[in-house]
Order: sequence, then structure tokens, then C-alpha cells
Amino acid sequence: MAYDILLLDDGSPVFRTLAWVLAYKGHQVTRATAPQVFQETLQAKDFDLIIAQLTSDRADGLEVLKKAKKLNPQVLVMVLSGDHQMAFPLEAYAMEIDDYVLMPCPQAGLWRRVAACLERLASRRLEVSSNQGLTKTNERVLKKLVHKLDYVRHSLDSLAMDLEQLTQSTREKMDQGLMHKMQKVSARVEVLMDLTKGFQSEISWN
Repeated sequence: MAYDILLLDDGSPVFRTLAWVLAYKGHQVTRATAPQVFQETLQAKDFDLIIAQLTSDRADGLEVLKKAKKLNPQVLVMVLSGDHQMAFPLEAYAMEIDDYVLMPCPQAGLWRRVAACLERLASRRLEVSSNQGLTKTNERVLKKLVHKLDYVRHSLDSLAMDLEQLTQSTREKMDQGLMHKMQKVSARVEVLMDLTKGFQSEISWN
């Protein structure tokens, strides 16, 4: 699956290589080296994954990432520290960042972390697709059920009318036991009619 990926970097070789690999894998990669350009890009397009390098002296980058999450809460965000910086800005830990990578990090290790984020995106997209397919299936089943209930209701209406006519025409010839049974059958048919009508009204839509 291909994804839209936005990189906020300082033009370092690590990011150049990462951008090349992602593009080679078929993903749409956008790079921005200035937070202002990065923010403008965010407002113009929804991205699936953001990979940003943050340092303790670049609070503006952190603010931009906060805005990115507000614009698109579904976006995954991976944060990389600056080279030889063993800590992230404290506010970054409260942002629900999806992954942190301490730099320097071997290229292979960095790619494994990026690949893990891409796998999460794939799982999410597959889940959404499955839910959409299930919704369509449920709608088709529901429509068929409504049609079947229409047939059942009409059949019960006809049966109730036939029972009433039969009871009226043979009332004088029927013994009390048979009359009682006919009344019980009629009562059950009426109950089924009410249940069917009520259930159909609950599942029907305009």
C-alpha cells in the first residue's frame, strides 16, 4: 500500500536516504526543512505519516506537530531526536507520539521503526476496508429481510382473514372444542402480526 508521508528534517543525509527509500517503495514523500513551510504543507493536504526531527532548541517544530495532530488526529507521528541528543523535549512525551527514535541510529534500525509505522497504517486501512465491506453486506441483508417480512405480514393478514371467514361460516356447525382451538389459532396469528409489524418498523429506514 502507498501512503502520503511528510518529512520535517534539516536536510541531513539520513533524511535524504530515508526519503529516497520511501519513494522507491512507492510512497508519496514530501520534505520540508522549515517549520513554516511544513505547517503550510499540512494545511494543504492530509498525510498518513509524519517523520520529524526535533531538538531541544527547536520548540517551533514541536508546536507544528501539535497543530498537525489537531488538523488530522489519525496521522501517525514519528519523532527523531537530534544527533547525540539523549532526550526529547518533555512536551513531546505528552503528545501521543506514535514512536520515538534516539539519534544517531543505524540506517537499518531506523528503517525497521519506519516499517513498523507503515505496518500499522496497513492494518488500520485493512480494518476500515473490512468494516466498510461489512456495512455494505449488512445493508443488503437488511433490505432482503425487510422484503421477506413484507411477505410474511401479507401472508399473516390473509391467514387471519381466512380464519375469520371460516369461523363465521361454520360457527353453528362447530363444537365448542373446535371453536376454542380456532380462536387460539386466530389469537396467535394476531400476535405474530403485531410482532412482525413492530420488528419491521424497528429495522426499516427511509
